[in-house]
Amino acid sequence: MSVHADLYFKDTFFSSGESGILDEAGENVGMMDLHGLARARVDIYGPEGELRYIAKLMPFLLWWKVMNTAKEELGMLTLQAALLKRKFKYDAGERGIYMIEAPAFTKEFVVAREGNEVASLVKTNKFWSSSDAYRLHNESMLDAYELVAVAMGINALLRD
Repeated sequence: MSVHADLYFKDTFFSSGESGILDEAGENVGMMDLHGLARARVDIYGPEGELRYIAKLMPFLLWWKVMNTAKEELGMLTLQAALLKRKFKYDAGERGIYMIEAPAFTKEFVVAREGNEVASLVKTNKFWSSSDAYRLHNESMLDAYELVAVAMGINALLRD
């Protein structure tokens, strides 16, 4: 379920505490433990409550680092210069480089590898009335939970 999946979650980056990750049926399939603005970090847990990913903002660099549970770097998200769009690069090392783009003033992102769309991140209110809820559709080789960590990094970099 973790690689190709639709996951739903809320962006509560400036808060702290736990926030659920849901599947298409609204079942809880994971959790984010948000450490708030001061620590600019999120821990991503899978369906069995197991820690899967740790992600944090790198001070002064405006980079978002995604790590495994051994705190080994899996990828680095950086904001890219672009006109009339928001553009990010997620360098997942040997697993490839993913470009993430959205038109200016929207929060509907397309994730592409080698020019082919492999995932999307769009706002939704399917399970929450909050305007900061998202649906992640993943068809990439990356784990969907890793992309949740990347999505939280997008929001962190846009707010910084």
